[in-house]
Amino acid sequence: MSGYRVIAPLVVAKDQTGRNHHVYAGGWLPWLDDEQRAHFLAHGLVEEVDTPATVASPGSEQPEPDEPKKPPRVAPRRRGLNMASPKTTTAVHWKHCPNKNSSTF
Repeated sequence: MSGYRVIAPLVVAKDQTGRNHHVYAGGWLPWLDDEQRAHFLAHGLVEEVDTPATVASPGSEQPEPDEPKKPPRVAPRRRGLNMASPKTTTAVHWKHCPNKNSSTF
């Protein structure tokens, strides 16, 4: 069985029913009509190969994975006054108030 290996970054080819298929570099096209075949081969977009088993995209070799990366360490949360809390806001206010014993502000 012959077919076509895509050399171009992307080829849009129609199948026998007229549907478009987007095939990327290294992909396999099992069928092309006469017009598409002539155009794709003339422009060097595909090459004719015998079987899909012989198709290997250049650079498709996967490198061995390194050790799994640990997530980056983040600084611990500060445990201080929460200025949004009404409890601590009052305490902060009284701390800076010149007359702490007064009930008026």
